[in-house]
Amino acid sequence: MTKQASSPPTRDKGTPVAPPRPPGWRHYLWLVALGIFILLFYVLPATQSATQVALTYTQFMSDVSAHKVKTVTLNTDSSATGTSLAATSSPRPSRPRPGSRSSTN
Repeated sequence: MTKQASSPPTRDKGTPVAPPRPPGWRHYLWLVALGIFILLFYVLPATQSATQVALTYTQFMSDVSAHKVKTVTLNTDSSATGTSLAATSSPRPSRPRPGSRSSTN
């Protein structure tokens, strides 16, 4: 006795059927993600460069005493680089120092 041929499996019989093949464009998502990564981490920071200003020693010292300097790096070649507070944030309103008298009458 031979076995009878069965029909191919379908969903209504409860036999598992392989899922449909994913779309072909999904393989290009890696390229899109790579392009976004390059844009965010390499291109955008390069477009927002800070302006450089040359200061004399007296201008620098007056900015330091007025608390307008955020960071300073002294290099071994007798040069200095740094960041000004005016370049990173909006000017802060001046507050009177503790112990000083206001000049208003």
